Amino acid sequence: MSDEPRRPPFYAILYLEAGEGMDAGLYSEAVSTMASAAMMKPGFLGFSADEDADGGPVRVTYWETHADLKAWISSVSDLLPYRIKIEDCLGPTGCLWPWLDETVNEDIERIRRVA
Repeated sequence: MSDEPRRPPFYAILYLEAGEGMDAGLYSEAVSTMASAAMMKPGFLGFSADEDADGGPVRVTYWETHADLKAWISSVSDLLPYRIKIEDCLGPTGCLWPWLDETVNEDIERIRRVA
């Protein structure tokens, strides 16, 4: 029996560094909250570390289903510090099988490198 998931894992990218002009402490708290919440959600498969196209550190979260991924995003939105928006922390989301993605991203090479 294989250790691989039965379905292709879905992913979401978390940017680990605060953008210019952002409060680094609040940003770090937001990313930590998102990572902690992920580990408690059904369907969470794990993390991997990588870099975005600009060389910045990212954490890739993996999910068993798209519904699990969306439930996590929905659940953490209200947990973040008031000056940090989920869009500040969350990068691309999708499926590791590109033909299952709902939309075609013109920047697909960047996503492949990050995921």
